[in-house]
Amino acid sequence: MEVVIEKKENKMNCCVTGKIDTVTSTELQKKVDLSDVTDVTFDLSNVDYLSSAGLRFFIVCHKTLAAKSGSLKIVKIQDHVKEVFDMVGLDSILDLS
Repeated sequence: MEVVIEKKENKMNCCVTGKIDTVTSTELQKKVDLSDVTDVTFDLSNVDYLSSAGLRFFIVCHKTLAAKSGSLKIVKIQDHVKEVFDMVGLDSILDLS
């Protein structure tokens, strides 16, 4: 997995490439520091696999940002990855584009 992070003021854009699974979600959590941002966008156009550990990562991000009135957007999701969000009902909780 590869992550490219761009920060500007209180906004962060993260472009993720590869798989988000048990091992890589832990790496992703270490790389994505939400302490000084309120608005985060994840570009998942190059993510080809998402496990339940990856879903948990996005739920934690959502809760962390919501606690400080921030926002989480997940964009450019491949159809087969979006189906994972849909199957567990996160499409109604998270901002998926």
